[in-house]
Amino acid sequence: MSPGTFALTWYGHACFGLHAGAHSLLIDPYRPGGFGGAMALPPIGDPFDAVVVTHEHDDHAALDALVHPAPRVEAGPTGPFTLTRTRVYHDEYRGRRRGGTTDILSIAFANRRLVHLGDVGHSPRPDDLKALNAGPRIDLLIVPVGGYFTIGAAQAWEWCRALSPRAVVPTHAADPRVGLKLRPISHFLATSPWPVEEVEMSVECDEALLSFKSRVIVMGTSAH
Repeated sequence: MSPGTFALTWYGHACFGLHAGAHSLLIDPYRPGGFGGAMALPPIGDPFDAVVVTHEHDDHAALDALVHPAPRVEAGPTGPFTLTRTRVYHDEYRGRRRGGTTDILSIAFANRRLVHLGDVGHSPRPDDLKALNAGPRIDLLIVPVGGYFTIGAAQAWEWCRALSPRAVVPTHAADPRVGLKLRPISHFLATSPWPVEEVEMSVECDEALLSFKSRVIVMGTSAH
């Protein structure tokens, strides 16, 4: 893998694996069979150097369910990755309806920057944008789009336009393997001003993919 190239794997729901060179980081692991069987996703069997979570809900922070346990990291440097957090609310009512707060994760490495919006539940606020736009341009923005528990399509596009990443990966949407009330990813794509590229569960992000105008990358197309 050449410098500046990284691989992203989607495991389901809001869980992603990031590989940069020989280093790896898992984001927001779910609990297989969680929520009374609603999370009908397979165990995460790949090993990782470390795990980071956006918030403590069981569909995002089930480290004890990993096949290969890995240390949890919070912020600062871990291997080649530097993690920073921006605290936001899980809903538009300062977290009173959906369980408090969630963090937005910014992960910088090898002149790249990935941002995972967690379970953000409201439109971007000036302070949020000030914090997130303080660094270099975002290469990859992972944004929830399924509504109900997080923002839906309209607010997701507010975040995308405000942050202007090179690529957007929509997530936390309807999935036949997840029995939660979520809207399909097609609602988000229907109003996309950017070209859409469909891939399967993994994608290698290199200069060719990230150097064009902003685009949407739909991962795991067979799962939607």
